[in-house]
Amino acid sequence: MASQENQNVGGQNVPNDNHSESGAPVNNSLQRGASALGNQGAIPMVTVPSNSVEKPEKFNGLNFKRWQQKMLFYLTTLGLARFLTEDAPVVTGSEVDVQSLNAVEAWKHSDFLCRNYVLNGLHDALYDVYSKLATAKELWNALDHKYKSEDAGAKKFVVGRFLDFKMVDPKTVVNQVEKIKMIFHEIQKEEEMILSAVVTEVNLVGSNSNEWFVDTGATRHICSNRELFTTFEPSNGEKVWMGNSAHSAVEGVGKVVLKMTSGKELTLNQVLFVPEIRKNLISGSLLNKHGFRMVFESDKLVLSKSGMYVGKGYACDGLFKLNVMTIINNNNKIPSAYLLESSNVWHGRLGHVNFNSIRRLINMEHIPKFTIDVKHKCDVCVEAKLTKTSFKSVERKTEPLELIHSDVCDFKSIQTHGGNKYFITFIDDSTRYSYVYLLKNKHEAIDKFILYKNEVENQLNRRIKTVRSDRGGEYEAPIGDFCASVGIVHERTAPYSPQSNGVAERKNRTLKDMMNAMLVSSGLSQNMWGEAILTSNYLLNKVPRKKYDKTPYELWKGKRPSYQYLKVWGCLAKVLVPTPKKGKRMGF
Repeated sequence: MASQENQNVGGQNVPNDNHSESGAPVNNSLQRGASALGNQGAIPMVTVPSNSVEKPEKFNGLNFKRWQQKMLFYLTTLGLARFLTEDAPVVTGSEVDVQSLNAVEAWKHSDFLCRNYVLNGLHDALYDVYSKLATAKELWNALDHKYKSEDAGAKKFVVGRFLDFKMVDPKTVVNQVEKIKMIFHEIQKEEEMILSAVVTEVNLVGSNSNEWFVDTGATRHICSNRELFTTFEPSNGEKVWMGNSAHSAVEGVGKVVLKMTSGKELTLNQVLFVPEIRKNLISGSLLNKHGFRMVFESDKLVLSKSGMYVGKGYACDGLFKLNVMTIINNNNKIPSAYLLESSNVWHGRLGHVNFNSIRRLINMEHIPKFTIDVKHKCDVCVEAKLTKTSFKSVERKTEPLELIHSDVCDFKSIQTHGGNKYFITFIDDSTRYSYVYLLKNKHEAIDKFILYKNEVENQLNRRIKTVRSDRGGEYEAPIGDFCASVGIVHERTAPYSPQSNGVAERKNRTLKDMMNAMLVSSGLSQNMWGEAILTSNYLLNKVPRKKYDKTPYELWKGKRPSYQYLKVWGCLAKVLVPTPKKGKRMGF
């Protein structure tokens, strides 16, 4: 019947009874436009049932052009597409009547539906950003303006596929190589080169231009303040892409030197100058590539390199803000954070020994030459070591094994993986070469002493003459009786006077200081103290003592030690499993 027939207006079904599909009245001016269009009537309009059209997937910031086309088609099938471009009808004072007011209300209702469909097509994060816009046109234009580059979504989509590509076992290598070649060719088809710098949405919240944030998702360092660069070269045509498919121009590349609150200098090379970025970003992946270690714990960030503490930061605005004291704009500054043969690296390799010992090793030509900053203080050493005033030294023995200092140190509260709670030291007075053994209990002290005695007497072809220790129970009976049986003089210190056994006590303190520093710098658990103690003793034997131009190792073994294989304790190491062992372990 005529009263139930619908007219089609621009893809929208408008009933003759002046009500839309939703039941709201329709503006008469629109009907007059529809009648004029219908009179032209050369080509009949084709309608598509709305229930036969699939909703577009939610837009998450990627490939806007494709989503926009799908959403436009979907709204067209619903008869709501025109509200993306129409302004709200305005009723003047002379035209106020019931019909005009109904038309305005009908338009508002339809615009509300259109706006709702668009918002429901957005990801939750974007929904929260754009839900406050009043009309469908404002919403549509805002999205179009934000993602206006027609190719930005496509490029970001292709780059994302390339970066996320992973080889998987079920598929053949040939097929996967062909797939990644196809993705690479898609990138090459783009008219302009895409700079591989993908960062998070940092331009949503403003920030101080002198603040720096560590972003593990960024692939390049980015700075918005031209004054922070120590070196700078202009750049044209390059762009940096955001996580939301937007992009900003790169106006230059240079170097930035940051002064951390710890006193260390962090040099950032190949930093992009992007004035539109509102946060200065440090690429976490680049730091990792240059040997830096980042530990994230309890909303804090600890940055270190080669076992040396560099600086720290804290969580802020979803990223980690570094504690930067000043920005050094001086072209003559040495980028100490990126130097491989620096005093900090060798300080870590040698178990955080004092810098005077390192300087002496340089003078003895045991390690490469480098500059030592006399004003520098290692924060790890300050935290891990406590010192007291030294007692005056006494005259040393002149021959090995004339006097052996020994002491047992207690770690009852923390056991190693092997169940050890103590360690015992044996130090030769003339050379200061020392042995350290781990103990599960103090009763093992006599066994370790016999083991030590047999080894050193056989290696040096000498005999131990005197052993000096405190009055601990492990020395009173077992070791004392054994010494008496083999003709070794056992000297015991006076009660409550550890300085009488100062060599052993000082050795224990040095070992524990180095152990603490190594555990702090590496971030390993306290139950690794045994391995740290053994490593500390091994390193101390290769470090010269005060007033001596030779190391204990040279005095004991008669040859120069090697330092070429030393690495910072606690650094990453990978073990090559021999083929026979690997086959047995894997079961093939």
